[in-house]
Amino acid sequence: MTEARADSIRRCTLERQVVAMLPKAFDAESPKQEAAWDELRPAFHEEVRTLPEKLRIPVILSYLEGKTNEEVAALLQ
Repeated sequence: MTEARADSIRRCTLERQVVAMLPKAFDAESPKQEAAWDELRPAFHEEVRTLPEKLRIPVILSYLEGKTNEEVAALLQ
C-alpha cells in the first residue's frame, strides 16, 4: 500500500470517528462536550494542517468559522 493511500485511509477513519463523536447540537457550555473537544482538538488540527492549502482554507472557513458554502465560495472567488 502506498503512503498516500495509507494516509487517505487514516484520514477517512479519523474523520468518521470525529463525526461519530460530535453531538447533534453542539453545546460549548457542556463539560462533557468541552472535554471531548479538548481531546479531539490536537488530532483535528494536525489533520487540517496536512491538507493542501487549496483545501485547508475552505475547511477552516466552513467548519471552524461556520461560514456557509456560498460564503466560502464568494470569499475564495
